[in-house]
Amino acid sequence: MVLSMAKVLHAPVDSALMSHDDDRKTAPIRLAHPTAGPSDDNDVNKTTVSIAVEREERLRKDRLRKRLSKEKFQKELNELHRTAVALEYQLATVQKRKRVNHTSEHQWYQHAASEKTRLDEAIAVRHELYQELVNQVEKAIIYRSICGPSSESMMLLDPRRDPWTLHTLSRNPLDQGHALRGLAMYQSSKITPELFAKLPGPRHGCFNYVLDETDQYVSYVELFKHGTFAAHHEDVARALHRYCLTAHRAKQVTNVDDTLALTVFTEKGRHYVVNIMRESADRTILTHRTLVFDDVHGRMASESIAGWWVFERLPSLDGTTPRSVMRCYAQACIDVQKELLVQAYASYLVASQKEDEDMNQVLSQFRVLSLS
Repeated sequence: MVLSMAKVLHAPVDSALMSHDDDRKTAPIRLAHPTAGPSDDNDVNKTTVSIAVEREERLRKDRLRKRLSKEKFQKELNELHRTAVALEYQLATVQKRKRVNHTSEHQWYQHAASEKTRLDEAIAVRHELYQELVNQVEKAIIYRSICGPSSESMMLLDPRRDPWTLHTLSRNPLDQGHALRGLAMYQSSKITPELFAKLPGPRHGCFNYVLDETDQYVSYVELFKHGTFAAHHEDVARALHRYCLTAHRAKQVTNVDDTLALTVFTEKGRHYVVNIMRESADRTILTHRTLVFDDVHGRMASESIAGWWVFERLPSLDGTTPRSVMRCYAQACIDVQKELLVQAYASYLVASQKEDEDMNQVLSQFRVLSLS
């Protein structure tokens, strides 16, 4: 009985102790549940950054897609615009051709009459200008007769005075080379102090009439040309030499050697002997002259022309840029009736002006300081 009571009395105490022991044993288990700490904050930050990166990547791809779409649209729009322009041009061409095809005979007649009127007016203006030039030439001859002769009445190379062999193209092709060298040497022999005195300056005129002994008719005309260049004098000389020897449909060139050649203008029937020589380190001379008698074809030219081109080195202004001067003196005589001399020389001056423009075009490859 006593023992039973003791068990009963001690039973709650043991249960409490056991319960207390159980709490101490399970307490660490409750502390193991998740709580806020440093490692958990890092995980949250990483998650936030990852979401932001993904969002930025989606936005970038969206912007790229929109830009590519816009570029594609603009490209298609430009292509459509070009197609529209091409179609409009084709339409205008077809409409114009249609209008031409449907032009009546009366309209064609009106067009032809209008063009003929314009042509007649142009011919009338040209005739007036030519007559004005002839009048000016006649006045120049009168003034020249009053002032007195400025040059000898005979040319330096004058077929009216010289032996005919000095103005003739040899009939034998084997002798032509030797004969042309002799003609070129004879022209070079005319390079004297008197010839240098005739070379023009920068303010010289373009031409001058020389009268015959009677002071009534033109014996020949003198032509002048002057220019200065920022270039080597030999380069300028060889550029003109190449221009003189450039063949085309109406011009044949036969080279005798590197410096001498014969050029033939088939339409004009004019034969030129062209020669270039290096007189010194500072001077190069280019000569050209015509041949009056052609024994090969039995023809005789109405014009006798001889020219001397002198190219000289000038002192450099800055010590590095080369400078040179070009001076040309030429004589031209036309064999026609005296009553037609004025008209003949007027026409010759018009033609020489065209040749002068072509020559200026060749010289424009250099830096031109002055040209007249």
